[in-house]
Amino acid sequence: AIDDDASDSDGEVTQGEHDLAAQLHYFQNNAIKHYFRRPVFFNLPANIDDAEVDVGIVGVPVSSISISAGTILSPDCLRQHTQSSGFWFDFHRDGVYSEVGCAGTLPQTWCKDVIAKDFGDVGPDSRTVGALFQDIDTLVSARLVPNGIRGLFVGGDHAVSFPVVHSMIRHYPDLLLIHLDAHNDLFYTEKVEFNHAGPIHGLLLQSGLSKVLSFGLRTNADPRIKPFKALNEALDLKERVEMHSLQATRRLLAQPDAFRAYLQQQTGAADRPVYLTIDLDVLSDTAMSGQLSTPAGHGLEFAELYEFIAAVFDETNVVGCDVVEFNVEGRTERDGADRDVVVLMMQLIDGLSRANRRFPLPR
Repeated sequence: AIDDDASDSDGEVTQGEHDLAAQLHYFQNNAIKHYFRRPVFFNLPANIDDAEVDVGIVGVPVSSISISAGTILSPDCLRQHTQSSGFWFDFHRDGVYSEVGCAGTLPQTWCKDVIAKDFGDVGPDSRTVGALFQDIDTLVSARLVPNGIRGLFVGGDHAVSFPVVHSMIRHYPDLLLIHLDAHNDLFYTEKVEFNHAGPIHGLLLQSGLSKVLSFGLRTNADPRIKPFKALNEALDLKERVEMHSLQATRRLLAQPDAFRAYLQQQTGAADRPVYLTIDLDVLSDTAMSGQLSTPAGHGLEFAELYEFIAAVFDETNVVGCDVVEFNVEGRTERDGADRDVVVLMMQLIDGLSRANRRFPLPR
């Protein structure tokens, strides 16, 4: 038998050797020059000028304690899942069909004509907590605020809300915080710390936050009375904090007109700046497929969360928001909550853009 891929006896190059050389030539002169493509939210293009952007998406892959370490993976995990949901080019051109809020009405179209940009991650290279505060403030103060961009921050654990909102308060001193969470994040730490159990504590004491409305709470019995008493004596919490249990939150959702009137009354002025922080453990463990750092059993379902957020965006001027505590490593079911969180992100992006049309930020 004759081997067609071997060299001829007279030294001529065979077809097999020619093919091999061509393959090596391709790798050495073409494939080796290909760039790795960094995952980006919703397949967004990178070459968008900040001055054109309506909504900036920022990953904050930072964890404050070991039980929330899995949240560091959340921004890139969600980048991958948003890429599977489609291309922002199509969302910008056609919008996204949504039946959230339908009550005998036609469906909504989300995200049409919205210019969004992935600003990458802030935090993973910060060497200290102080550096993280500075790095976030640099992004907010040098790129988002001067260009009238409303930010969606994707954590990371809930500690990251402390530096983000701290920076926002510098630009919006009368900022109202709407806080969705299973935990009040007030008295679980005795000192101001960078800890996912205490961002509200820190914002009230360190940052001068004027008022917070907390919803979905379900700490039913806790012996830590002293820290709560000390905080109440220092701040007179009744004037600066309004707390709503899970059941109270559901009662508000069951009376949408009364809920919207409550939001209007709390803001006082339609254009008062509001920041919305969403700790995903406000949802039930089942809704989140266990992908939480501190699951708290029964909670809101995604449909209720979507309705809540729709009311907030309809009635207030949300200048920024975050989604935190998506713990990628905690999955307990075959299908995770990734798709639902992506829908939540679409709703937030659309809401931020609509807020910019109603209350344009200076550029």
